[in-house]
Amino acid sequence: MIEIIIHLSSGNAGWYIRQEDGSITREGYVLGDNPNAYIAVTYQAAIDALDGVPLSETVVFSSPQCNTLARKRKQKDSTLVYADFQQCIAGRIVKFNPIDADCERANYAKMIARRALTANSEKSDSFIPDYIAYTDGSCNNLSPYGEGGAAYIILDGQRNLLKQNSKGFVGVTNNKMELMAILSAVAAVPAGSTLVVYTDSQYCIQVLKNKANANNFTRPNANVIRQYFNYASRLKTVKFEWVKGHDGNEFNEMVDALAQSRTEEMRTIHNIPVYDYRNSPKCRK
Repeated sequence: MIEIIIHLSSGNAGWYIRQEDGSITREGYVLGDNPNAYIAVTYQAAIDALDGVPLSETVVFSSPQCNTLARKRKQKDSTLVYADFQQCIAGRIVKFNPIDADCERANYAKMIARRALTANSEKSDSFIPDYIAYTDGSCNNLSPYGEGGAAYIILDGQRNLLKQNSKGFVGVTNNKMELMAILSAVAAVPAGSTLVVYTDSQYCIQVLKNKANANNFTRPNANVIRQYFNYASRLKTVKFEWVKGHDGNEFNEMVDALAQSRTEEMRTIHNIPVYDYRNSPKCRK
């Protein structure tokens, strides 16, 4: 079973996929034409999130807009995007779970929607750091062994490659590997320097930009998060930039390949079979 969480902000929709172990595997946003287009962007967010999800997977939609998704719309007010949504859920086991608009899960989806508004302005930022890091984590969340990898590359301010590193793990989640990659990159640059970290994980950006999480001992990956803040305190500045994964960015693709190679290495070393929805004990039979 997977959970798709959707929420809106200023006419845009943010969404992410949450696995049963709490890890986030995919996320994205839909830009709306105007603040009143919430119905269309809600349907489109659901369609985008379902892309690539196996038909055998039970899907739970959690959203303050669940009434919109669950509503059986009349033919006269039906839209093309509504018809596309109905086609996407045909043959699936689908459940609708209304959640409070201000709960933690909804707020994270709302944050993704807000990021859509600021992405262009962040790209135009003229700040030139001492170092630039691209990070990525990899993990097969369908595997009961949790094999994964974390990787980073370090560039100078003119984007010349200085260093790259990666490591494999077992018994981890995708979110932990994303965090480990950032922690390792921050630890790899000299004290007193300025650093911009590019990551495709909105989860990491949300967690690591909030210093209160340094002392939150109950949340998942608390130990890695505390270590990050310890190393980040050595630096003059750490800024985060979100980069869309698997979208042709040279350095993002490079670090993704490094992380994936470490995951495959762990699979080989520990003789772990390749798990997918057909043979994973985490999937409904």
